[in-house]
Amino acid sequence: MERGVLPRKGQHPAAEVDAVDAEAGTLLRATGDRTARVTGPGRSLTLTVDGFANLSPDGAHVVAESDDVGVLQDTTTGQLVLLDTGYGWEMPFQWLDDDTVAVLAYDTEDPEERDVPHLLSCTVSTSECGAPATLD
Repeated sequence: MERGVLPRKGQHPAAEVDAVDAEAGTLLRATGDRTARVTGPGRSLTLTVDGFANLSPDGAHVVAESDDVGVLQDTTTGQLVLLDTGYGWEMPFQWLDDDTVAVLAYDTEDPEERDVPHLLSCTVSTSECGAPATLD
């Protein structure tokens, strides 16, 4: 099982719960169809996921994908963190450090019109993102 990728229903028939990620005493587990749970010191969060979920190295935040939407949440409060990417669609997907996440972005939300992808590095504590690298 690839780290951060949630198992599909029935993929592990012998297991009731599958560990997806663990960071700094915080555990992210797949608990059912499209559901994951974050537990750890002062942390208790349930979230809906489709394809992947990853904890930040300090366990304070989680990124996930649900219905083709990127989700970034505080694992203590459950509060959504909105990043100032300046793009119509964004998917935070990989932690670079405790407070920095890599983001895939497109100009439009419409999947039929997405053409040129952009990669950004965003600071979670400020919601600010650096200059994008445009991929051809």
